Amino acid sequence: MVDQSHIRNFSIIAHIDHGKSTLADRILEITKTVPPRQMRDRFLDKMDLERERGVTIKLQPIRISYQLPPAAYNLQPTTYHLNLIDTPGHVDFSYEVSRSLAACEGAVLLVDLAQGVQAQTLSHLRKARDLELKIVPVINKIDLDIQAGAEEQLIDLGFEKQDILHTSGRTGEGIDELIKAIIERIPAPAGQSTAPLRALIFDSYFDSHKGVILLVKIADGSIARQNGTFPKLQLMASNASFVPLEVGYLKESLKAQDCLGTGEVGYIATGVKDIKKCRVGDTVVKFQPKADPPMAEKVKSEKLKVGKTNQKKEEADVRSQRSMVNGKKSAVRPLPGYKEVRPRAFAGIYPSDTNKINDLRDALEKLVLNDASLSFIPESSLALGRGFRIGCLGQFHLEIAQERLRREYGIEVISTTPTVEYVVKLKACLADSRRVKSMPSIAATTVGAKEGQKLKVKNQPVERSVFTKSPTPKVTGSSNLIRVTSVAELPEWGDIQEIQQPWIEAVIITPSDHLSAVMQVCENSRGEMQHMDNLGGGEKKLLRLVYHLPLNELLTGFFGHLKSATSGFASFDYNILDYRTGDIVRLDFLLNKEIIEPLSLLLPRERALQKAKEGVNRLKELIPSQLFSVPVQAVINNRIAARADIRARGKNVLAKLYGGDRTRKDKLLQQQKKGKERLRQIGKVNIPTDIFKKILAAY
Repeated sequence: MVDQSHIRNFSIIAHIDHGKSTLADRILEITKTVPPRQMRDRFLDKMDLERERGVTIKLQPIRISYQLPPAAYNLQPTTYHLNLIDTPGHVDFSYEVSRSLAACEGAVLLVDLAQGVQAQTLSHLRKARDLELKIVPVINKIDLDIQAGAEEQLIDLGFEKQDILHTSGRTGEGIDELIKAIIERIPAPAGQSTAPLRALIFDSYFDSHKGVILLVKIADGSIARQNGTFPKLQLMASNASFVPLEVGYLKESLKAQDCLGTGEVGYIATGVKDIKKCRVGDTVVKFQPKADPPMAEKVKSEKLKVGKTNQKKEEADVRSQRSMVNGKKSAVRPLPGYKEVRPRAFAGIYPSDTNKINDLRDALEKLVLNDASLSFIPESSLALGRGFRIGCLGQFHLEIAQERLRREYGIEVISTTPTVEYVVKLKACLADSRRVKSMPSIAATTVGAKEGQKLKVKNQPVERSVFTKSPTPKVTGSSNLIRVTSVAELPEWGDIQEIQQPWIEAVIITPSDHLSAVMQVCENSRGEMQHMDNLGGGEKKLLRLVYHLPLNELLTGFFGHLKSATSGFASFDYNILDYRTGDIVRLDFLLNKEIIEPLSLLLPRERALQKAKEGVNRLKELIPSQLFSVPVQAVINNRIAARADIRARGKNVLAKLYGGDRTRKDKLLQQQKKGKERLRQIGKVNIPTDIFKKILAAY
């Protein structure tokens, strides 16, 4: 078993593109953690998708063994075990960072010498300080021959100048000093090895042979093989029990061993095939059998005999007896776990091949197991058939989820336009006299509530479920407020008094040269400026702008506009602020007087008319012509706002005539006209799947 005092658990946190993955590569090379023939760039980015896009998507732990030289710090030669957890830097994967930090005692805060402190740098720093982690500040990319103010910015954040390290992930300069600082500054885990087992699940994934594999940090106790087998374990939240197939730690691959001790970060191969039983944030403990049937029967019989007061006393005594072993309490309290993540963007996804709906369900279940910030519920559409409505943390998160479904599970999907969660206020006279139709809901928080707070429906908590539908969630204390994540969930428009949309507090850090461009982008996105601060930064002075923006703007190209306006130098972070009443309208598109459900959306009134005209023209271009004229209409709040007609496919009915009276031609033309009119009344326009993909991509 590893000596607990020689364990260091830490994460590398930084803004995107500040060199986390490159720095991790140099650490692995210098410590010889990975054999040279297996080493490659971005080693901890396991997915091809991560390496292709150059963005870390998943947290990834790895154990590093490092022997401290005898002359260093007057210590004897000692082998330390460093559990490094590499984290993403993109704002859409911030939940991965939160889970990583909860499994550590320290963090390496990495700052790019050229870019300085950025938005995600401040966000990750705040999370680490909230968890009271020991932070090691590091300025990276010192091989660049530039003068910048990164060091002054870190000093302004409360770090001492002598504590700031300087490294180069490309050349390896300063890596040895960084490792020694990690050993010296970050404390060892503080768990009790003699206490009952408690292990925090911070990540998981599914293996076809070993079942669900849990990535855990042992907070207390240990898991050790006894007489050739491991003890039976239990998950406290789901009460699922299992005997581990193997336990171990992570290096270039899974390394099985006979024991995981207090403070270690490793994995447990559960052998469990039922994905629903395992959740991130749960606590793993030793199996605790239920009470003996005779005792339960005794409690049941006593309830019939004693009064209400005595009944409570008897039940408390029995519970106390069950939790006492040898005069000491044996009940194990669960670890704090994680806040329930709140989805911020929602979209419907449907299989391109409708026969693969069950395969899509299975793939989503496995994806949710590996990505705890993702959620989904079933839904259906007349145009696309059966599918699912998924909730994620942003538009980029949604794109990655779709790409992972295609690459890892071989399922092509069609995705509808992403939207946010709205709160609909019903008219007072309708709130009590009418029931709003039942509809599924993903969100599980009240308006203005903190992330993780559960929504109350009829005084009962609504648990997030990926398999069942739930009633329309009403906001606590307000019987006339409901939540919707798609237009299909809206009640009749005449029953709606107002619609509230989520607003965010956006933090933008940009060089002063791009200030006017950033302000223009924010104003075009309905932003309200709050204040502006000067962060210093030497020759390239950095400014910190705080704006209030509607969350929906992030799904309509805000990131792209911001990067284009600042040549990629601006960084962005945000937090959910509150819900505010807005002038929101419903936009529907009709094809031959039938609504195309996947294209319906809610949007601000000032943008509705332009969107309606663009959508109608796009539909006219993409939809193939039929044997009859097809009207394409855009409807805003039940009023037609734009229209275009797809001309009927031409057919020359006069070709068979070789002469004769004019009346014969007129008769045939009149018959054709009546036939087309009758066909338009009863005809159906089917949109091919490939055309639907093009429509939604352009939409």
